Amino acid sequence: MLVLLAIIAGVGGGLLTNLFDEHALLFAEQPAEAHHVLVSQEFRLVDKQGVVRATLAMSAEGPGLVLYDSSGRPHALFTLTGQQETPVLSLMDGQGKHRATMAIKTNGEPYLSLRDNRGRNRIALLVDHAGEAAMTIYDGSGRERAILGNTDLTRIRRTGFIEQKALPALILLDKSGQVLWRAP
Repeated sequence: MLVLLAIIAGVGGGLLTNLFDEHALLFAEQPAEAHHVLVSQEFRLVDKQGVVRATLAMSAEGPGLVLYDSSGRPHALFTLTGQQETPVLSLMDGQGKHRATMAIKTNGEPYLSLRDNRGRNRIALLVDHAGEAAMTIYDGSGRERAILGNTDLTRIRRTGFIEQKALPALILLDKSGQVLWRAP
């Protein structure tokens, strides 16, 4: 009888322990309260191998988000820069060179730049403060060679032209910046 009572007590105790453990696990899985705040100057997101894949950080320039490939090389940067905290999005190649940049300039003008593998501007798109659009094509040395759009020729370097208003135009420039051809 004593042995039978010990077996029943053991089985019953085991069942009660499992019952309490299940409730404890359910309690542990409840989500944390949403009002908790984590404050830091830098956050790092790492993959399973411990390689940093993203950073969100404050620098002297302002806040920035950088995305890295699996080798730890940066490929994308989004930041606010300068005293006016203008936004900049830059995409980089496998060597970390900035190849495409989209920004809002300090005067509020949107700007898009595509660069070659040496980091030189090759194509730039701009909408100025008056809403006029222009595209500039640069040669391998970084000199303006063609401009398409509403362009104020007084803003073009080295042309020698004096015009006071923006005109829809196509302008081709030589190596020294002199106008080879233009329409109108």
